[in-house]
Parts: sequence; C-alpha cells; structure tokens
Amino acid sequence: ADARAALEAAQTRLADTRIASPAAGVVLARKVEPGDAVQPGVPLLVVAREGARELVIEPDEKNLGMLALGQHAVASADAFPERRFDAEVAWIAPAVDPRRGTIEVRLTVPRPDDTLKPDMTVSVEVEVARVAEALTVPRAAVRDLAGAKPWALVVVDGHAARRELTLGLRGDAALEVRAGLAADDRIILPERGGPEPGAKVRLGETGGG
Repeated sequence: ADARAALEAAQTRLADTRIASPAAGVVLARKVEPGDAVQPGVPLLVVAREGARELVIEPDEKNLGMLALGQHAVASADAFPERRFDAEVAWIAPAVDPRRGTIEVRLTVPRPDDTLKPDMTVSVEVEVARVAEALTVPRAAVRDLAGAKPWALVVVDGHAARRELTLGLRGDAALEVRAGLAADDRIILPERGGPEPGAKVRLGETGGG
C-alpha cells in the first residue's frame, strides 16, 4: 500500500511537469528551460495557433465613432504590399488606452494569404461607409475643417466667393460634400498670399473642382 501511494504521488508530480497547449500550433518562443522553477502568471511559451488568422490594429480613438463590428476591410503585409486580402472587424476593445489614445481592434481573416506570418506588420483599410456618386473635394481645399462651419473659396463671376459646406464622409485625402458646392464649381486651393473672399481672380489661378 505504501509503495502504491508513493507511486501515485510520483505520477502526480510528473503530471504537473507536463505543459499542454490550449490549441494546436507552432511554438514561436520558449521563455524557460527544462528544470527552471516557474511562478503562476509567468509566460512559458509563445504559440501561434493553426487555422484562423487574426489582425490587431490600434487606430486613434478619434476614429472610434466610425468603427463597427462586421465592417469589411482590405489588408496587406508591408513585406508584400501587392498581395491584398479581405478581413472583417470582429472585436473592438471596450476601453481606450489612456497612455496612447488608441483603441484596440481585432479583425478576422477568412482566407489568409500564404505570406501572412505571426507578428508581421500589416496595413489595413477599413470601409466605414459607402456612398454612390458622391461629390468629393481634396481635403486641403476645405478651410476651418475643425470648426463648426467649414468652407471653401470658389470662383463666381471672376471673383473669389466663400461657400459654407455640409460635409459627409471624411477621408485622409478627400472629403464628401453634401451641400454647398456643385460638381462644376472651381475651387481655390489655400496658399500663402492667396485671394480673400471678394477678390478678383483669374481662372488659371484656381485649383481643380
């Protein structure tokens, strides 16, 4: 009986030395060596799961209002920018990182590219909305963009005229204009020494509309 109890105790101690991964995958890093003493909560191994892939991005918190679960995205690894693949927003963190002012967003990749590896740097474009036949202008053409009444200078009868704009979707390079401009209006791009509202201008001095 004593020998049997000693055997069971030895088998229990041996079982405690076995580490089982919660999922099938590839070991990326080993933090400990055989025989090391470890403490609870200390990482032992870093494992990349097999199967589904996930992208993690941290956009600025000012973009939080435009993000939603299920949004479609297109991504590419910086090492292979010509190979683009689809992704979908699957999780948005419940809190903002107060130190960095960012929000963590995770995206699933239904058909991962073969070149996608763990810890790769990727570029992600999330489609937050779609508008058919939208009227857009260069972002640089809109003045007082952060104010309550953004506006632009347009050419009217040979003079610079101020037009207040109602904006819609906002991109890094272009803005949707919902009211205040027509498709054939000529916009005057801001520049040092440029004309003020009411000044006489020549068509050759204007930017694209």
